[in-house]
Amino acid sequence: MGITSVSIQMPYWWLASQWAILRYIAAADHTVRRLILHKAAEDLDTHHKKVLSDDWGVGFALQWLISRLHYKGIAHGAIAMKELQKRKIAQYVQKKKNGPFKCPDFFAFDSQNRIHLIECKGNQRGPVETIRQFQRGREQKQNILFQNENLVAQRLLTGISIAGYDSNWTSTLMVADPDPELKSSYYRIDAVSADPLIRSFKKVAVIQGLVAAGVWSIAKSRFPEETSAGDVPSVGEERISTFEALKKRWFGQIYEMPFPIPLKLEDGGIITGCRMRLGIAEGFADELRKSPGTETEEIIQERDLDLKLTHAEQDSGEEEIEPKASDKQPVRRYASIQHGDALLADLEMLEA
Repeated sequence: MGITSVSIQMPYWWLASQWAILRYIAAADHTVRRLILHKAAEDLDTHHKKVLSDDWGVGFALQWLISRLHYKGIAHGAIAMKELQKRKIAQYVQKKKNGPFKCPDFFAFDSQNRIHLIECKGNQRGPVETIRQFQRGREQKQNILFQNENLVAQRLLTGISIAGYDSNWTSTLMVADPDPELKSSYYRIDAVSADPLIRSFKKVAVIQGLVAAGVWSIAKSRFPEETSAGDVPSVGEERISTFEALKKRWFGQIYEMPFPIPLKLEDGGIITGCRMRLGIAEGFADELRKSPGTETEEIIQERDLDLKLTHAEQDSGEEEIEPKASDKQPVRRYASIQHGDALLADLEMLEA
């Protein structure tokens, strides 16, 4: 959720890439295997609970969809739409008389280069509330009309209902692809093939990756219009770190956060903190930095940017952690989002 929410037009909002971890890592009850909120979450007021539901509605849905449908790429809906408008692929049609005007939360494309529109919902009231939310989602699905509707694979609605500590129902993720209510549209996308759309999605992913990794000099020089921060000055010299992950060398930002109180896990493990890294591959950064600005577009399009998710139950590609002196082998709690060999965001839980 954090990575997909980075705004390329406000680079000084880099905190968005870490927000999901800083805000929500202790919100779940980690002492049980099923997903429920910690009992302390009951103290939150309605507004804060709604924000949590909205954020988790994005995070859980995207992780599930990418891992099951194997999307090659995904882009924030509003940011991608602005890029499509800049390329004169998408155009404003008309303002509807009623219903929501926003575009879907995300665009994605699959291995066949077909487009998926995704609208995400979340709540803490139960699956019945998700069904009600889907009605509004159906209205939002009609907001974009494609000149060639054959480019669209699915117009998905997702909704997660998150159980509380005392709920008598279980957390549930629902996914649906209902027919849109085709009354009127807000945007029209004029494209015969998916190629120009995918070029836009890849560009957005690269800019978001640069901003999240804190490589501001490249983002600003190569994409001055997209990353414009107005008259806000930069802080001076970039504070960039280098690191190795997935058998490659990256540079960007490393954040390590110790917890004031350890988190106890269902399997007996104890988490004392976490480490988050956001980076760009050194070779890719050099290409962007040294090549003329007119070649930036082609450098991006020629690069492998396919999405790949890695988690603790898979081979992370790194050397094994040194075993502890005890008989019990440590469990590596690791997850990453990788855009081909170009961009990386990873997270590791640090155990006692």
